[in-house]
Amino acid sequence: MRVIRKFAKIMILPLMLLIGILHFVLNTATKLSSYLIGPLMLLIFGCGVYTVVKQLWSQTFLLALMEGACFLVLFGASFVIVTLESWNRHLAVFLHS
Repeated sequence: MRVIRKFAKIMILPLMLLIGILHFVLNTATKLSSYLIGPLMLLIFGCGVYTVVKQLWSQTFLLALMEGACFLVLFGASFVIVTLESWNRHLAVFLHS
């Protein structure tokens, strides 16, 4: 049983390295894309206010969908990053046990 546990710990190291690299890449990509998506969301919101004032309800609905999609993209990326951090933490706990 000890041999299997040692073998599992050795196999976890490359997996932790892969998860760490993936976490770094996704975190960097999310931060960089926030500089693009943030102003886009502000522009969409401004257009939405304009369509509400002009009472163009179909365009308002489409702009609200676009704003929601931008929000979901950022939220989904953050969720994936937090999940990768959690997996890496659990693997580190197993490695140190």
